[in-house]
Amino acid sequence: MPWARSVALGLWWAAGARRESELECGIAHCIEHMLFKGTPTRSAHQINVEIERFGGSLNGFTGEEMMSIQVRVPASFWRQTLRILLDIAQASSFDPEELESEREVILEEISMVVDRPDYLAQELLETALWPGHPLGRPLTGTAETLASIRSEDLHRWYRQQLCASGVWVTAAGPITLDEVRDVVDGSIERWPSPGDRPPAGMVPAPAFERFAPTVRAQQRTFEQVHINLGFPAFSECDERRHALRLLNFILGEGMSSRLWYELRECHGLVYQISSDASTLSDAGSFSIQLATDADQATESLAIVGAQLRRIMAEPPSEEELSRAREYASGQLELGLDSTLAQVNWMGEDLLAYDRVLSISEQIESLEAVRGQDLVEICRLMFRRNQLAIGAVGQVPSQDVMIDALGLE
Repeated sequence: MPWARSVALGLWWAAGARRESELECGIAHCIEHMLFKGTPTRSAHQINVEIERFGGSLNGFTGEEMMSIQVRVPASFWRQTLRILLDIAQASSFDPEELESEREVILEEISMVVDRPDYLAQELLETALWPGHPLGRPLTGTAETLASIRSEDLHRWYRQQLCASGVWVTAAGPITLDEVRDVVDGSIERWPSPGDRPPAGMVPAPAFERFAPTVRAQQRTFEQVHINLGFPAFSECDERRHALRLLNFILGEGMSSRLWYELRECHGLVYQISSDASTLSDAGSFSIQLATDADQATESLAIVGAQLRRIMAEPPSEEELSRAREYASGQLELGLDSTLAQVNWMGEDLLAYDRVLSISEQIESLEAVRGQDLVEICRLMFRRNQLAIGAVGQVPSQDVMIDALGLE
């Protein structure tokens, strides 16, 4: 990207919350926080000063199957910034005093979920979708598991899971591969060893087929009710993921989607309505999120159910499908202008496919999707026995919500 004025850098590990035991729940997320809390040569404050003096911004995230730390800075400062990232990754102290302080920050994050009904509804949905499985646990952990984590646990888990998984370095901006490799190669000897024990593998995702709807609800006195619906879907290596992506746009991604038009524009029933498609190495999910007044919840669910049955009965028009393809392709092309978007695109592809999929390859896959493909995946997903619900507020009864959707 020779025209860019910034450089984005990312470090990526192919390990995340799915590799935690039940007692370790939240340790990966805690490590992500602690990576920014100092090394033997830099305090947490010095790390922030060195990044922000360039106008840069430092961030990180933890997922079910990956972890990343990322930074974006003006192009002329990328070398010293990459050295800071490498120092963080290779020599984080996981200082016990810093851990005690950061533990309080994470506890506030956990409390925020309880106080945000939209967040809590999603957390309840994950529990309903993946009962008794690591995918159904909160990424942040719980107050109880967080309280048990010690500095030595962080060191052990970091070596056994993250170091053993290896690290990908991604970079985007007016730089070359050889320039980045020179900086990284100069630090190879400082990488910590993986540890004596092999890393724990991931617990396989449950089988796609479910045998009964599952509901997790918390009754609250909010004026609104938040209801999240979910269905098992397809993995990131399943070719049907391309149809799933187009389905997501048609049903609920954006203000031109069917659900937004029907529930918000035509009936004025909801404050918020959207959908989301998520893919993992061996599983996936399709979810719908809505917020409405408690006395309008059943009617809203009935309209959602009607839209699900509609797309199972007949394919979208070629015009609607074409708009979905153009939107998905446009989103890919818009990412070409952003160094940070490029870093995320490369990192996520490398962890999922061990290579970076080209824009043209992805657009070609989207162009190959036909309307009947959407009908077929919907008939597989949108079934009564596949349904999971997470809900918060003055929630209708389980039977009322399930019956309102009218799924077979």
